[in-house]
Amino acid sequence: PIMNKIVLDAARAVHSRKATCLEVVEECIEVLNSEKLKWSNAFICTAEEKGMRKAAEASDYRREKEKHRSLLDGIPIAVKDNFCTANLPTTAASKTLRGFEPGYNATSVAKLLEAGAIICGKTNMDEFGMGSAGLNSDFGATKNPIFFRQQYISNVFEKREKNDYCEDKKNNENDFYIAGGSSSGSAAAVASGACFAALGSDTGGSVRLPAAYCGIVGLKPSYGRVSRWGLIPYASSLDTPGILASNVQNASLVLDIIAGPDERDSTSFPQDYVLHQNELKLTESIKNKTNLEGVRIGLPVEFFVDELPETTVETWKLAANMLEDAGASVVEISIPSIVDALPAYYVIASAEASSNLSRYDGVQFGFRDLQVSGSLEEQYKRTRTVAFGEEVQRRILMGSHVLSSGAIHDFYERAVSIRRKLKQEFDTAFQSLDALITPVTPFEIPRVSEIRRDPVENYLMDVMTVPASLAGLPAMSVPFMPPRRAVKGIDFSLNPSLCSSIQVIAPYGMERSMIKIASALES
Repeated sequence: PIMNKIVLDAARAVHSRKATCLEVVEECIEVLNSEKLKWSNAFICTAEEKGMRKAAEASDYRREKEKHRSLLDGIPIAVKDNFCTANLPTTAASKTLRGFEPGYNATSVAKLLEAGAIICGKTNMDEFGMGSAGLNSDFGATKNPIFFRQQYISNVFEKREKNDYCEDKKNNENDFYIAGGSSSGSAAAVASGACFAALGSDTGGSVRLPAAYCGIVGLKPSYGRVSRWGLIPYASSLDTPGILASNVQNASLVLDIIAGPDERDSTSFPQDYVLHQNELKLTESIKNKTNLEGVRIGLPVEFFVDELPETTVETWKLAANMLEDAGASVVEISIPSIVDALPAYYVIASAEASSNLSRYDGVQFGFRDLQVSGSLEEQYKRTRTVAFGEEVQRRILMGSHVLSSGAIHDFYERAVSIRRKLKQEFDTAFQSLDALITPVTPFEIPRVSEIRRDPVENYLMDVMTVPASLAGLPAMSVPFMPPRRAVKGIDFSLNPSLCSSIQVIAPYGMERSMIKIASALES
């Protein structure tokens, strides 16, 4: 199938007339209408099929005239539902924005369209990006597509017989494997083959975690590498547009399109920003995927936590050994403030969320409960109670508390201090290192029943990803499939619930070197 190819191969196939953009889009539409996609609930809405076909025909015409706009011309891309789109609703998976049609495109979306990409739909997500499991959506939870049907009939995982399928499905239809969050739909869409890549947003791991759970690549650029304009804010100093793709090369191609300065976003890289000289030297020195001579890799000892499954630790070590075999030098390193990163992150993110979401009061903006009467304060209270989900309300309340006069010094200011110290420690570490590699998550892929016991405990799923977010560093989740029985005799291909992805973290602004190292792990 065309959709299983990498973008470069598909573009070449189209360019050489072995396939057409219309054929690519037809296959995308077929997947969008498949039982698997409907079961996973990956999309909140999809583009009109007629419009997608028309855009594909236009791409075919440009290619025929050798005037194609980019390698992405005619390629289907999905967009997370917190990016504004002119021709599709944008809800951030929240009741408060149901029916909202912005009338303009976010910068990232506009750049994709200018490159000729075809937007195939808006993907499901945790409401306003708040969640790590893909369960906090007003449109229903996202299910992990790699477990489609398997969780009911596979003898490998559950030791069940096929003739028990119907009864077992009835008893367990609400106990599925999660897709991760908050970019759950984007990850599920790519993993299902509905698109070549998808836009996501990463605040504390919301691209990398679902990518790891769905067995694909998740790329979070440096903060400011990609414009945030048109991305509905959750935590403005942390929100970073990211990319989910089937492999490193696809993610890199999309990054090349959407990256760059934007005068509408003051936090984006300036026009005259140049690459670090040491990055140019490093990328030139990495001749190919199997030659990493001179590359220095660090293993942060703070990530060796007791909660790590033995298979995850062994996979991490195996990845380090493979990089060493490719010529890299690998050393253990300490970044002490990592242990305080998770609480600092949730204090800062919740504080910024309480401020950003204050606009949704039913008067200035957003859903309004017209049945409530009484004072203006009562209208505000009722509207926000009905419009926001439980997790969003929890974080607004937590953020309001840490910003209160009695708590701001003990919580918010302390968290900001930890963040500043963490950045300094990363800077110091990268004076002698080119990248860090870590696990993406301390847990195997959980079922819904395993994570709904304690909502606050679920915050631990982000413990491996938030340090890079707090420091604004580029980070990437890469599937790393160990050779059969290389890790304690376990064949990962027979048990996908064992999350084996590896995270690559690079110095600020050094995406190119990060991508080269990630490519080595992928290969």
